[in-house]
Amino acid sequence: EMQATQHKQIVDILKGKEDSYDVPAEFSYVKKNKNKYLIEVEESGRFDHLALSHCIGPCLTQNQTSILDVVEHECMTNCMTKAFEVRALFDQMKIKKGYK
Repeated sequence: EMQATQHKQIVDILKGKEDSYDVPAEFSYVKKNKNKYLIEVEESGRFDHLALSHCIGPCLTQNQTSILDVVEHECMTNCMTKAFEVRALFDQMKIKKGYK
């Protein structure tokens, strides 16, 4: 009987939370643009992986140890930084000029 009472109290509390919860108007924008957002997140992740894979070939030339030497590290850093700069420029063009 005590468990049934506690269960009913928990159900009532959760039901009250659901009934009294007001969804902000901004959430409708998120709901409408969810697929576009998810596609952009996927594209960004794909770009990161492609950029990294293209930087590995020219930068990691020693392959003598499992540790990067300074030259390889700087090459990877510069290569990835340049890739992110290019991505940022395309993102800026997309926002300002309607680039698709």
